[in-house]
Amino acid sequence: MYYRKDLLAKLGWPKERIDGLPEAVRRGEFTLTDLVATAKEAVDKGVVEPGKGWYHRPTRGHDHYMFYYANGGEMQDRESGKLVIVPSALEKHFQLHYDAVKTHKITPENFLGSDFRQWHETVTSGKVLFYNAGTWTWKEWQTTYKVPEQDLWDNVGFTLIPAAQKGGKPTTLSHPLVYMVTANSKNQELAFRLLAHATTPELNSKHAVESAHLAILKTQEQDPTYQKDKFLLQTGYMSEFTTFIPNHPKYGSYDEVLFRLLSAVQAGQMQPDQAAEIAVDELRNQLKDDLVVK
Repeated sequence: MYYRKDLLAKLGWPKERIDGLPEAVRRGEFTLTDLVATAKEAVDKGVVEPGKGWYHRPTRGHDHYMFYYANGGEMQDRESGKLVIVPSALEKHFQLHYDAVKTHKITPENFLGSDFRQWHETVTSGKVLFYNAGTWTWKEWQTTYKVPEQDLWDNVGFTLIPAAQKGGKPTTLSHPLVYMVTANSKNQELAFRLLAHATTPELNSKHAVESAHLAILKTQEQDPTYQKDKFLLQTGYMSEFTTFIPNHPKYGSYDEVLFRLLSAVQAGQMQPDQAAEIAVDELRNQLKDDLVVK
């Protein structure tokens, strides 16, 4: 979760509180409820325009599930590998997004499905208080949107996704990729050697620094290239709080249902409890024995 330090200052936050926000989130002291209240206050006081208190991802994608996880959600059973849905967490996830658009007016109407470039141009112009995106956007804002790095350090802070309740655990989400060598490969040993050479601390640290991606290897933490990157060193602790999207062949169907119902909630076409009930019914019908409802 990124936030504008300059806008919090305009809201009356002292520097110590602004700089201490990541630790307050880490300890579960600043929650999603606090984030929403702060964004609403910023709108009410004219620090930001209506709809610019919180920008989440504007398109379909895995980032949305950080808020489902924050509310007690699960996505995959560790023992069986089956997909999991937690109806109570899903309803809270939908309620958060409904309130952001319809109740508190901190997220724009018709936001889902909007243009990602416009999203970046709006947040980099300093018009949005809170906005969540990947670590790699820190570098993208510099390279694609020509924001000087020092301007980011001066005006933009970053923290975990806050916990849903006081004392709860904050979260974030990862999408790890798995390299596999097929059984019928004629060059299994060569393919394995290639992957081994591509997965060295040196190469991955070079990639991480150039693109603002976190380390994938513990050994990278001591790599000289990685050690020189201030942003990566300050965000590395977030891996301790991460969650994952499911590694399951039917995840696409699961994701389609939940995003479609989230879109309906934000559009005001359904109430959160109704959307959660329909989502669970659809998942049961589509996934059958591949789904666990908790």
